[in-house]
Amino acid sequence: MSTLKIPQNLIKLTQSFLSNRSFRVRIEDKLSSLRDIQAGVPQGSCLAPTLYLIFTNDIPVNNKASVALFADDTMYLTSNHNANIAIIQLQRQLQQTSVWFKKWRLRINASKTIAILFSRKRTNNLPQISINDTLIPWSTHVMYLGVTFGRTLNFGMHIKNTVRKATRTRGILYPILNRNSPVPTRARINIFKLYINPIMTYAGAAWAPFISTSQWKTLEAVQTIGARTILGIPFYVRNQTTLSTADLKQIKVCIRAQASALFHKNSFSRYRHIRELGREEITNPHYSSNKVKPRPISWALKF
Repeated sequence: MSTLKIPQNLIKLTQSFLSNRSFRVRIEDKLSSLRDIQAGVPQGSCLAPTLYLIFTNDIPVNNKASVALFADDTMYLTSNHNANIAIIQLQRQLQQTSVWFKKWRLRINASKTIAILFSRKRTNNLPQISINDTLIPWSTHVMYLGVTFGRTLNFGMHIKNTVRKATRTRGILYPILNRNSPVPTRARINIFKLYINPIMTYAGAAWAPFISTSQWKTLEAVQTIGARTILGIPFYVRNQTTLSTADLKQIKVCIRAQASALFHKNSFSRYRHIRELGREEITNPHYSSNKVKPRPISWALKF
């Protein structure tokens, strides 16, 4: 905090807030003895996220890499036309990071760390990278902040995971969602919209522009089947009629509306990188016009 030139009175107040704290554990009516908190911040306090960001503000990044941080989820990225060079750059970055983590007594969970190489080329027998002498496995898919990315930057696995999770949740709620449930119809539909639709629309602005027609049909089927279950509508009734009867919108329409609102809000941000989210165009001359994928903001504003 001193390095960031934060006023001394705030530093002393924070020091008082963090010092001489203790905790105990309750199991039913039994309490453990008090234990001193040696490190960390009080969970649930409004200051905790800000203090953690201050603590990790100087996490090292060399000029061949970049870092994406969201709370304690850390992702390092590096790029090169030659995969081996990109891996060397990444390994150097990880070595630098390991020193910093050791200095500030933060632990890297190597068992939950995954490496992925985004490329259209076949990449067999890649050199291994490691953190603190622990080898990191290469994967064809990686999940970051709840979104699964494929090695060719496709979202097929994300759609499969989303459909599986939404279908499982729908099955758990079947006893109160089926047509014979004593719960009123409008309440059943609201329960479906509250617990299942958010699973299917989560982070849609990021992946929705890039999935195929068949993947959209798979996603939409989860909601359509749910509406038929709630209302007892037979299979031969058109999907659009089923959704209209249940007063539900297509998942694609919901995601597009959410994405449009997101980009509109971003356009007023004071930060340039937020204003430009979803706007970056592909300028590589090797791409022909029919290969250029839609930019997320263009997709969101297409009605």
